[in-house]
Amino acid sequence: MLISSGEDNFSKIDCGTNRNINTLTFFKEKIVAGAEGGEIVVGTESGLFKTIQLDLKGNIVSLSANTTDCYGVTHKGEIIHTKDGINWSVFDFNKAYEDLQILSIHKSPCH
Repeated sequence: MLISSGEDNFSKIDCGTNRNINTLTFFKEKIVAGAEGGEIVVGTESGLFKTIQLDLKGNIVSLSANTTDCYGVTHKGEIIHTKDGINWSVFDFNKAYEDLQILSIHKSPCH
């Protein structure tokens, strides 16, 4: 992972994973990164990182945060959520709504 405190100077830091990082966001003064295989990496610019393995079917492809919540999605339709960056919940959108048919329209999974 490369970080920068300016426009031109980047420093490489060891974030504790060998997996491809697909997305990251800044949440509650911490860097939160989503990687392949359901791995979350949480840390600070000083290089102190913790990896968290989530039980996911897909790879984390997007993260978004505001001041109180951080959400992410996988390419298999799972939605992940945290309020602290450490404890995550997982909602499997496709599984929850697999039997739902709205107005007789053929359903297709969220990918």
